[in-house]
Amino acid sequence: MRQNYFKNAALLTGSDVVLRLAGMGLRIWLANELGGEGMGLYQLVLAVYSLFVTLATAGVSVAATRLMAEELSGPASAHGAARGMLRRLLAVSMRKNLSLSQRIFCTTPKTVRGRLLTYFSAQAARCGRMEFEVPFNRQQMADFLSVDRSALSAELSKMKKEGLIDYHKDKFTLRQEH
Repeated sequence: MRQNYFKNAALLTGSDVVLRLAGMGLRIWLANELGGEGMGLYQLVLAVYSLFVTLATAGVSVAATRLMAEELSGPASAHGAARGMLRRLLAVSMRKNLSLSQRIFCTTPKTVRGRLLTYFSAQAARCGRMEFEVPFNRQQMADFLSVDRSALSAELSKMKKEGLIDYHKDKFTLRQEH
């Protein structure tokens, strides 16, 4: 059973890598074919498409979570190993759902500044103070917020010059409440 688990994990990891490389290649090809204006329109359409995909698939995660919760509360879950596995699966599902919800919330604003302020406000609220660390480097933060890394860095510099924020690497301080 353990070999089957590792085989499946390797297969899923490999397919994920191939799909991400294909997506990267598609984005490069699209950027070359469409140019700046075309990519801007593509990003607008992609935002609307992502919203509809999220709305269409949101019920799947909720239904799976409900089914697992019912299974955990039922008499058939008296076996310790099955119960523990279901609990871990439920916890993973809930964390993933929360993470996706946060990302959608942070990518709703149209401007880079709006996305940054939304993300920073959420991080400050989560930490309970205006100083916090982010779990990303600049490229990962740009990817999370669906913005270009150079635009992200430029906006961070502008916000720092304006006194809205202060930062050093992954440590940020909000200077004014938003």
